[in-house]
Amino acid sequence: MTDEPLVNTRLRRTALLFTMGAAATSATTLMLEWSSPYCNKPEDGPAYAAFGAPFPFLRFGGASSEEYDFMPHIYALDIALLAAVIWPAVRFAAARLAPHWPKVAAAIFGLGGVVLCLLTGLVVTVEMSSRGWRPVVSIANPPWDAYSEFRPIGFTIGPHYDCTPSAYWFKPKGGAK
Repeated sequence: MTDEPLVNTRLRRTALLFTMGAAATSATTLMLEWSSPYCNKPEDGPAYAAFGAPFPFLRFGGASSEEYDFMPHIYALDIALLAAVIWPAVRFAAARLAPHWPKVAAAIFGLGGVVLCLLTGLVVTVEMSSRGWRPVVSIANPPWDAYSEFRPIGFTIGPHYDCTPSAYWFKPKGGAK
């Protein structure tokens, strides 16, 4: 009797675990920087960038040097959307490796997925406990900006404080057109 169904099931599960780990790692490290209209003309104090891909989930809070506002529900949505994008590539790779080395492929995807999930979980836990990722419902700061006003302006690795003004997204009011 062959263990082919068991290997295929194991490979699918480990490929899914690897996909989730890769998506979580991508969401935590490779981020889009988001700007808002207030970045172009901060009238009542400094303006701060928002970060996350495909949606912003993190923004410097301004209260202390280490405190960021963090939207865990949007972070989870970002991971799910990134996993949906990554899954076809991982599934393709698993399908190509399975006929030749099914057990080795399952072990590689499984170990890689566990390592990525654990490292990303550790980073987020440390950020939330010691560095001040404060869970909030929204990273927007009314009345200066709204969540719907954020626009992507470029990729970055990890967050910073200052936002980059965007003349492309936010045209000067009352000026030349």
